[in-house]
Amino acid sequence: MNPFLWLVRKTGAGVSIFFIAMLFFETPAMASENTSSWRASYDLVMMWVNFFILIILLYKVGKKPVVDFLSGSRDDIALEIGRLENQRLEIRETTEETLRNIESSKTHFKEVSERIIANGEKAKQSIIENAKNQGHMMLQNTQKKIESLLTSAKKDFRSELIDASMDLAMEKIATHVTPEDDQRLIEQYLLTPPKKQ
Repeated sequence: MNPFLWLVRKTGAGVSIFFIAMLFFETPAMASENTSSWRASYDLVMMWVNFFILIILLYKVGKKPVVDFLSGSRDDIALEIGRLENQRLEIRETTEETLRNIESSKTHFKEVSERIIANGEKAKQSIIENAKNQGHMMLQNTQKKIESLLTSAKKDFRSELIDASMDLAMEKIATHVTPEDDQRLIEQYLLTPPKKQ
């Protein structure tokens, strides 16, 4: 595997970018001013050797802390994701329970309103029936009173008519019947045998 890719994967992009930047901004060592041409090549080779030694040291020394940090971060992130997932599930359950309660309340309200309307209709029909029955009873009582008054008036009228007829007949008989006719009627009445019943 390429050491550069390994470095990027294991130690992170920040450390890799730092070391790459050191390569591009390298400055040759100025140990002596008048050196031969091999010094520039030596500096370049030593810089790469030092770079790889540094990478190996970082790998040996920093591997465990970096891995622990990344796994700790992973565990923390996993815990946070789990907590957020649990919170999301609790919110979903609360929302669903609230929706069920709302639906139950709607159903209960509908049942109560239907029951109230049905009771109102029953009460209305009962009141109408009672009013009809009372009206019918009042009509019957009034009819009976009228019939009673009419019967009483007829009796009174007959009685008065009979009395008036009797008075009128007595007056006319008194004028037409003589005392002799009266005596003869009394004798005839007394001589007639009684009828068997």
